[in-house]
Amino acid sequence: MSWRGHLSYTTDLVAQTNPASHSRVTLPTAEHREQAAHDAVKRKKSMAMDSAQIRHRNFHKLYTDFIDQRPHLPHRGMLKLFAEQLGLSDRYLSHIKCNRKNIGSNVARNIEERLKLPRGWMDREHDRLNPPVDENEKLFIEMALTLFRTQQAEAREFMITMLRQRLEASSSKPETRQARR
Repeated sequence: MSWRGHLSYTTDLVAQTNPASHSRVTLPTAEHREQAAHDAVKRKKSMAMDSAQIRHRNFHKLYTDFIDQRPHLPHRGMLKLFAEQLGLSDRYLSHIKCNRKNIGSNVARNIEERLKLPRGWMDREHDRLNPPVDENEKLFIEMALTLFRTQQAEAREFMITMLRQRLEASSSKPETRQARR
């Protein structure tokens, strides 16, 4: 439903519940319901596009990393080597690379499994500025984010406070040591 339709619908409902209101009293029309259904489909498609874009971005990052880890090999034939590592056809990967095909859930899970990435990694955006240094750091970041996102606001604030205090304590220790010297 567009914001105008939603506003009209909301105004109509308020008028129904508040007889002192001078607005007209009408029930939602078939047009309102149809528009709401259409908007819901549009939102779902928009979310699917975002998911597809994230998966493509992550695929390109993985492919670029694959190439960067093999500087001694020529760039020609890299897609075929990457396809072999993933257990997919090089033709299919070529279509993915050129954005002719989207990466479905099954293929995304296969890529994660073959590259030993956490489940759902292909579906999330990743920090490009500070990539994890090693597997332990990757695991910590994934676990911390999962824990943080599943908690209520009060627990999130507690976690932030605890981390902040720990960081402040660890940053003050080196200064104390230097002051003693």
